[in-house]
Amino acid sequence: MRVFDRIISDRGSRYAVSGAPAASRAEVAALLAGLKRNKRFAKATHHSWAAVLGGEPVKEDDGESGAGALILQMLERARLADHVVV
Repeated sequence: MRVFDRIISDRGSRYAVSGAPAASRAEVAALLAGLKRNKRFAKATHHSWAAVLGGEPVKEDDGESGAGALILQMLERARLADHVVV
């Protein structure tokens, strides 16, 4: 998992971005579990993510309405498949 060190702040919220190659939901789950073991990310309120796996779009808002859809839109625009962005 590649973790970008720069924290993005917007309207009082803070965002950290991570991404990695993933070919299945099981790989996405394993990557998320690893990320959440990191103390820096374990206390995050939400872990929204999206991916295009085998040509199928998948996303999870994790309580942050629309976040997964926005990430998915950016992935599709970039034509980035078989990678997850959290």
